[in-house]
Amino acid sequence: METASCILCGGSETRLAYTGKDRLEVTSEPFSIVRCQRCGLLFLNPRPTKEEIGHYYPYSEYKDEFAPAIGNELSLLCRLNRLYHIEKVCRSVEWVKGEGRLLDVGCATGNFLDRMRKRGNWQVWGVEINEEAARYAQERFGLAIFIGELWEASYPASWFDVVTLWDVLEHLHDPLDTLKEIGRVLKDDGVLILSVPNSDSFDARLFGDCWIGLDPPRHLYTFSTKTLKRLLTEAGFGATETRFIIGSYHSFTASLDLVVSNSSLAQNRKAVLQRIIASVPIHLLSLPYLRATQWLGRGAISTVYARKALGLGVQ
Repeated sequence: METASCILCGGSETRLAYTGKDRLEVTSEPFSIVRCQRCGLLFLNPRPTKEEIGHYYPYSEYKDEFAPAIGNELSLLCRLNRLYHIEKVCRSVEWVKGEGRLLDVGCATGNFLDRMRKRGNWQVWGVEINEEAARYAQERFGLAIFIGELWEASYPASWFDVVTLWDVLEHLHDPLDTLKEIGRVLKDDGVLILSVPNSDSFDARLFGDCWIGLDPPRHLYTFSTKTLKRLLTEAGFGATETRFIIGSYHSFTASLDLVVSNSSLAQNRKAVLQRIIASVPIHLLSLPYLRATQWLGRGAISTVYARKALGLGVQ
Protein backbone atom coordinates (compact mmCIF):
# COMPACT_ATOMS: atom_id res chain seq x y z
CA MET A 1 0.00 0.00 0.00
CA GLU A 2 1.08 3.58 -0.62
CA THR A 3 0.02 7.02 0.53
CA ALA A 4 -1.30 9.34 -2.17
CA SER A 5 -1.59 13.11 -2.43
CA CYS A 6 -3.97 15.14 -4.57
CA ILE A 7 -3.07 14.99 -8.28
CA LEU A 8 -4.90 18.24 -9.01
CA CYS A 9 -3.45 20.65 -6.48
CA GLY A 10 -0.77 18.64 -4.70
CA GLY A 11 -2.57 19.12 -1.40
CA SER A 12 -2.02 16.69 1.45
CA GLU A 13 -4.76 17.92 3.78
CA THR A 14 -7.79 15.66 3.46
CA ARG A 15 -10.84 14.55 5.38
CA LEU A 16 -12.55 11.17 5.33
CA ALA A 17 -15.51 11.14 2.92
CA TYR A 18 -16.41 7.45 2.63
CA THR A 19 -15.39 4.09 4.06
CA GLY A 20 -15.97 0.97 2.02
CA LYS A 21 -15.08 -2.69 1.62
CA ASP A 22 -14.17 -4.61 -1.50
CA ARG A 23 -17.50 -5.71 -3.04
CA LEU A 24 -15.70 -8.54 -4.87
CA GLU A 25 -14.42 -9.75 -1.48
CA VAL A 26 -10.84 -10.21 -2.60
CA THR A 27 -10.03 -8.77 0.82
CA SER A 28 -12.08 -7.96 3.91
CA GLU A 29 -10.01 -4.93 4.89
CA PRO A 30 -11.77 -1.52 4.85
CA PHE A 31 -10.65 1.29 2.54
CA SER A 32 -10.80 5.05 3.03
CA ILE A 33 -11.87 7.51 0.35
CA VAL A 34 -10.79 11.03 1.26
CA ARG A 35 -11.64 14.49 -0.05
CA CYS A 36 -8.92 17.06 -0.72
CA GLN A 37 -9.56 20.09 1.47
CA ARG A 38 -8.20 22.46 -1.18
CA CYS A 39 -9.85 21.35 -4.44
CA GLY A 40 -12.46 18.75 -3.45
CA LEU A 41 -11.04 15.77 -5.37
CA LEU A 42 -12.08 12.38 -3.97
CA PHE A 43 -9.41 9.67 -3.97
CA LEU A 44 -8.48 6.41 -2.28
CA ASN A 45 -5.84 6.90 0.41
CA PRO A 46 -3.91 4.78 1.20
CA ARG A 47 -4.16 2.72 -1.96
CA PRO A 48 -2.61 -0.38 -3.56
CA THR A 49 0.57 0.25 -5.52
CA LYS A 50 0.78 -0.46 -9.26
CA GLU A 51 2.45 -3.76 -8.39
CA GLU A 52 -0.32 -4.71 -5.96
CA ILE A 53 -3.43 -3.52 -7.80
CA GLY A 54 -3.69 -6.49 -10.16
CA HIS A 55 -4.49 -8.70 -7.17
CA TYR A 56 -7.85 -6.90 -6.84
CA TYR A 57 -8.96 -7.63 -10.43
CA PRO A 58 -10.01 -11.29 -10.51
CA TYR A 59 -10.62 -11.97 -14.20
CA SER A 60 -13.28 -14.56 -13.36
CA GLU A 61 -15.41 -11.72 -11.94
CA TYR A 62 -14.91 -9.37 -14.86
CA LYS A 63 -15.21 -11.83 -17.75
CA ASP A 64 -18.98 -12.17 -17.32
CA GLU A 65 -19.36 -8.41 -17.01
CA PHE A 66 -17.63 -7.84 -20.34
CA ALA A 67 -18.59 -11.06 -22.12
CA PRO A 68 -19.63 -10.63 -25.77
CA ALA A 69 -23.19 -9.53 -26.38
CA ILE A 70 -23.52 -12.18 -29.06
CA GLY A 71 -22.40 -15.66 -28.08
CA ASN A 72 -23.26 -18.48 -25.73
CA GLU A 73 -21.59 -17.12 -22.57
CA LEU A 74 -24.73 -15.48 -21.15
CA SER A 75 -28.51 -15.86 -21.22
CA LEU A 76 -30.45 -14.41 -24.15
CA LEU A 77 -31.83 -11.58 -22.00
CA CYS A 78 -28.36 -10.63 -20.78
CA ARG A 79 -26.95 -10.71 -24.30
CA LEU A 80 -29.73 -8.48 -25.60
CA ASN A 81 -29.18 -6.06 -22.72
CA ARG A 82 -25.43 -5.93 -23.40
CA LEU A 83 -26.03 -5.45 -27.12
CA TYR A 84 -28.39 -2.55 -26.42
CA HIS A 85 -25.77 -0.94 -24.17
CA ILE A 86 -22.99 -1.36 -26.73
CA GLU A 87 -25.15 0.12 -29.49
CA LYS A 88 -25.78 3.17 -27.30
CA VAL A 89 -22.04 3.54 -26.75
CA CYS A 90 -21.37 3.25 -30.48
CA ARG A 91 -24.00 5.89 -31.29
CA SER A 92 -22.51 8.19 -28.67
CA VAL A 93 -19.24 8.13 -30.64
CA GLU A 94 -20.91 8.71 -34.00
CA TRP A 95 -22.68 11.72 -32.53
CA VAL A 96 -19.35 13.58 -32.93
CA LYS A 97 -17.44 11.54 -35.55
CA GLY A 98 -18.70 9.34 -38.36
CA GLU A 99 -15.51 7.56 -39.35
CA GLY A 100 -11.77 7.33 -38.85
CA ARG A 101 -9.21 5.73 -36.57
CA LEU A 102 -10.43 4.86 -33.08
CA LEU A 103 -8.43 3.84 -30.02
CA ASP A 104 -10.14 2.35 -26.97
CA VAL A 105 -7.99 2.56 -23.83
CA GLY A 106 -8.91 -0.18 -21.38
CA CYS A 107 -10.77 -2.14 -24.05
CA ALA A 108 -11.34 -5.25 -21.87
CA THR A 109 -12.59 -8.16 -23.99
CA GLY A 110 -13.16 -6.03 -27.08
CA ASN A 111 -16.96 -5.88 -27.41
CA PHE A 112 -17.10 -2.19 -28.21
CA LEU A 113 -14.25 -2.27 -30.72
CA ASP A 114 -15.77 -5.24 -32.52
CA ARG A 115 -19.12 -3.46 -32.88
CA MET A 116 -17.49 -0.24 -34.09
CA ARG A 117 -15.46 -2.11 -36.71
CA LYS A 118 -18.60 -3.85 -37.98
CA ARG A 119 -20.21 -0.47 -38.62
CA GLY A 120 -17.84 -0.20 -41.60
CA ASN A 121 -16.38 3.27 -41.18
CA TRP A 122 -13.81 2.64 -38.49
CA GLN A 123 -10.30 1.30 -38.12
CA VAL A 124 -9.92 0.24 -34.51
CA TRP A 125 -7.14 -0.36 -31.99
CA GLY A 126 -7.22 -1.18 -28.30
CA VAL A 127 -5.02 -1.04 -25.21
CA GLU A 128 -5.61 -3.40 -22.30
CA ILE A 129 -3.42 -4.13 -19.30
CA ASN A 130 -5.18 -7.38 -18.35
CA GLU A 131 -3.53 -10.06 -20.47
CA GLU A 132 -6.40 -12.57 -20.20
CA ALA A 133 -8.97 -10.02 -21.36
CA ALA A 134 -6.71 -8.82 -24.19
CA ARG A 135 -5.99 -12.37 -25.41
CA TYR A 136 -9.71 -13.05 -25.44
CA ALA A 137 -10.29 -9.96 -27.61
CA GLN A 138 -7.48 -10.95 -29.95
CA GLU A 139 -8.58 -14.56 -30.35
CA ARG A 140 -12.36 -14.04 -30.37
CA PHE A 141 -12.51 -10.95 -32.59
CA GLY A 142 -9.08 -10.72 -34.23
CA LEU A 143 -8.57 -7.22 -32.86
CA ALA A 144 -5.31 -5.26 -32.72
CA ILE A 145 -4.87 -5.05 -28.96
CA PHE A 146 -1.71 -3.81 -27.28
CA ILE A 147 -1.15 -5.46 -23.90
CA GLY A 148 0.30 -2.96 -21.45
CA GLU A 149 0.19 0.75 -20.62
CA LEU A 150 -0.84 3.31 -23.22
CA TRP A 151 2.52 5.06 -23.29
CA GLU A 152 4.27 1.72 -23.96
CA ALA A 153 2.34 1.29 -27.22
CA SER A 154 4.18 4.27 -28.80
CA TYR A 155 1.41 5.18 -31.23
CA PRO A 156 2.26 7.93 -33.74
CA ALA A 157 1.51 11.52 -32.80
CA SER A 158 -1.75 13.02 -34.11
CA TRP A 159 -2.88 9.62 -35.37
CA PHE A 160 -6.36 8.95 -33.96
CA ASP A 161 -9.67 10.66 -34.73
CA VAL A 162 -11.29 9.37 -31.53
CA VAL A 163 -9.89 8.01 -28.28
CA THR A 164 -12.29 6.45 -25.77
CA LEU A 165 -12.04 5.49 -22.10
CA TRP A 166 -15.19 3.75 -20.90
CA ASP A 167 -15.14 3.60 -17.09
CA VAL A 168 -11.33 3.55 -17.08
CA LEU A 169 -10.00 6.90 -15.84
CA GLU A 170 -11.03 6.27 -12.23
CA HIS A 171 -8.91 3.08 -12.18
CA LEU A 172 -5.63 4.71 -13.17
CA HIS A 173 -2.78 5.57 -10.83
CA ASP A 174 -1.68 8.35 -13.18
CA PRO A 175 -4.79 9.68 -14.99
CA LEU A 176 -3.13 13.02 -15.79
CA ASP A 177 -0.19 11.38 -17.59
CA THR A 178 -2.59 9.11 -19.48
CA LEU A 179 -4.68 12.08 -20.65
CA LYS A 180 -1.53 13.89 -21.79
CA GLU A 181 -0.49 10.85 -23.85
CA ILE A 182 -3.98 10.72 -25.35
CA GLY A 183 -3.57 14.38 -26.30
CA ARG A 184 -0.33 13.49 -28.07
CA VAL A 185 -1.81 10.67 -30.19
CA LEU A 186 -5.10 12.47 -30.89
CA LYS A 187 -5.47 14.61 -34.01
CA ASP A 188 -5.97 18.34 -33.49
CA ASP A 189 -9.60 17.97 -34.53
CA GLY A 190 -9.98 14.63 -32.77
CA VAL A 191 -12.29 13.90 -29.86
CA LEU A 192 -11.65 12.29 -26.49
CA ILE A 193 -14.73 10.51 -25.11
CA LEU A 194 -14.70 9.15 -21.58
CA SER A 195 -17.17 7.96 -18.97
CA VAL A 196 -16.70 8.07 -15.21
CA PRO A 197 -18.87 7.71 -12.10
CA ASN A 198 -20.24 11.12 -11.14
CA SER A 199 -19.73 12.10 -7.50
CA ASP A 200 -22.29 14.91 -8.02
CA SER A 201 -24.97 12.32 -8.78
CA PHE A 202 -28.14 11.74 -6.82
CA ASP A 203 -27.07 8.08 -6.52
CA ALA A 204 -23.91 9.15 -4.66
CA ARG A 205 -26.00 11.07 -2.13
CA LEU A 206 -28.69 8.42 -1.86
CA PHE A 207 -26.46 5.40 -1.32
CA GLY A 208 -23.45 6.94 0.46
CA ASP A 209 -20.80 4.31 1.26
CA CYS A 210 -22.82 1.75 -0.74
CA TRP A 211 -22.74 3.77 -3.97
CA ILE A 212 -21.24 1.46 -6.58
CA GLY A 213 -19.31 4.36 -8.14
CA LEU A 214 -16.83 4.25 -5.26
CA ASP A 215 -15.76 0.58 -5.72
CA PRO A 216 -12.64 0.50 -3.53
CA PRO A 217 -9.89 -0.47 -4.05
CA ARG A 218 -10.24 -0.54 -7.85
CA HIS A 219 -11.53 3.02 -8.19
CA LEU A 220 -8.61 5.19 -7.15
CA TYR A 221 -10.38 8.47 -8.00
CA THR A 222 -13.99 9.64 -7.97
CA PHE A 223 -14.60 12.74 -10.08
CA SER A 224 -17.16 15.51 -9.87
CA THR A 225 -17.93 17.67 -12.89
CA LYS A 226 -15.62 20.34 -11.49
CA THR A 227 -12.63 18.13 -10.65
CA LEU A 228 -12.85 16.23 -13.95
CA LYS A 229 -12.91 19.47 -15.94
CA ARG A 230 -9.88 20.72 -14.02
CA LEU A 231 -8.01 17.46 -14.74
CA LEU A 232 -8.82 17.72 -18.46
CA THR A 233 -7.64 21.33 -18.51
CA GLU A 234 -4.37 20.35 -16.84
CA ALA A 235 -3.92 17.69 -19.53
CA GLY A 236 -4.38 20.21 -22.36
CA PHE A 237 -8.02 19.73 -23.26
CA GLY A 238 -10.30 22.69 -23.80
CA ALA A 239 -13.93 22.50 -24.87
CA THR A 240 -15.93 19.84 -23.05
CA GLU A 241 -19.52 18.69 -22.97
CA THR A 242 -21.10 16.29 -20.49
CA ARG A 243 -24.01 13.96 -21.17
CA PHE A 244 -25.70 11.20 -19.18
CA ILE A 245 -26.44 8.47 -21.68
CA ILE A 246 -25.14 5.12 -20.37
CA GLY A 247 -24.91 3.05 -17.22
CA SER A 248 -27.50 4.74 -15.00
CA TYR A 249 -29.75 1.70 -14.51
CA HIS A 250 -26.82 -0.66 -13.89
CA SER A 251 -25.32 1.77 -11.37
CA PHE A 252 -28.64 2.19 -9.55
CA THR A 253 -29.42 -1.52 -9.23
CA ALA A 254 -25.81 -2.43 -8.38
CA SER A 255 -25.90 0.10 -5.55
CA LEU A 256 -29.22 -1.30 -4.32
CA ASP A 257 -27.74 -4.77 -4.44
CA LEU A 258 -24.76 -3.61 -2.38
CA VAL A 259 -27.09 -2.09 0.23
CA VAL A 260 -28.79 -5.46 0.57
CA SER A 261 -25.48 -7.37 0.65
CA ASN A 262 -24.17 -5.15 3.45
CA SER A 263 -27.36 -5.42 5.50
CA SER A 264 -27.86 -7.65 8.54
CA LEU A 265 -30.71 -9.58 6.88
CA ALA A 266 -30.67 -13.36 6.74
CA GLN A 267 -29.07 -14.77 3.60
CA ASN A 268 -32.34 -16.17 2.21
CA ARG A 269 -34.02 -12.77 2.54
CA LYS A 270 -31.07 -11.11 0.85
CA ALA A 271 -31.41 -13.54 -2.06
CA VAL A 272 -35.10 -12.72 -2.48
CA LEU A 273 -34.48 -8.98 -2.43
CA GLN A 274 -31.62 -9.28 -4.92
CA ARG A 275 -33.88 -11.18 -7.34
CA ILE A 276 -36.48 -8.42 -7.00
CA ILE A 277 -33.83 -5.75 -7.68
CA ALA A 278 -32.88 -7.52 -10.91
CA SER A 279 -36.49 -7.87 -12.07
CA VAL A 280 -38.21 -6.09 -14.95
CA PRO A 281 -40.77 -4.31 -12.69
CA ILE A 282 -37.95 -2.65 -10.72
CA HIS A 283 -36.40 -1.59 -14.01
CA LEU A 284 -39.65 0.06 -15.08
CA LEU A 285 -40.29 1.65 -11.67
CA SER A 286 -36.80 3.17 -11.63
CA LEU A 287 -37.14 4.86 -15.03
CA PRO A 288 -38.74 8.14 -13.81
CA TYR A 289 -35.99 8.56 -11.22
CA LEU A 290 -33.25 7.75 -13.73
CA ARG A 291 -34.66 10.15 -16.34
CA ALA A 292 -34.92 12.90 -13.73
CA THR A 293 -31.28 12.47 -12.67
CA GLN A 294 -30.13 12.72 -16.28
CA TRP A 295 -32.29 15.75 -17.06
CA LEU A 296 -31.03 17.58 -13.95
CA GLY A 297 -27.39 16.78 -14.71
CA ARG A 298 -27.09 14.45 -11.73
CA GLY A 299 -26.81 11.09 -13.48
CA ALA A 300 -24.64 8.35 -12.00
CA ILE A 301 -22.33 8.07 -15.03
CA SER A 302 -20.95 11.12 -16.82
CA THR A 303 -19.99 10.81 -20.48
CA VAL A 304 -17.63 13.63 -21.38
CA TYR A 305 -16.58 14.82 -24.84
CA ALA A 306 -13.38 16.85 -24.99
CA ARG A 307 -11.13 18.36 -27.62
CA LYS A 308 -7.61 19.68 -27.39
CA ALA A 309 -7.40 23.28 -26.20
CA LEU A 310 -6.35 24.37 -29.67
CA GLY A 311 -9.30 22.59 -31.32
CA LEU A 312 -12.93 23.50 -31.83
CA GLY A 313 -15.77 22.72 -29.45
CA VAL A 314 -17.85 19.59 -29.78
CA GLN A 315 -20.29 19.96 -32.63
